[in-house]
Amino acid sequence: MTHDKHLNWEIVCNDPVSDTGPKLVANDLLDILQAAKFLTISVPTMRRLQQARYIPFTKIGGSVRFLKKDLEAYIAEKTVPAIARQ
Repeated sequence: MTHDKHLNWEIVCNDPVSDTGPKLVANDLLDILQAAKFLTISVPTMRRLQQARYIPFTKIGGSVRFLKKDLEAYIAEKTVPAIARQ
């Protein structure tokens, strides 16, 4: 396991028996401030989205964490397609 100075770890899962599952990298796990910055919204707005269960989250101890892929999925879900113009 390698260390990252911001999150203190790099790879969560490294199972030598079953190497077919997805790997979770620490950089994919964001705290509330990092998630708010990623979405370019305020922390209170991020908390409202989390508390209303609009964005999936994980509780680790007493800390709330967000997977970057879930934030990207939220952005994709909220994206309004362009109108095709002739």
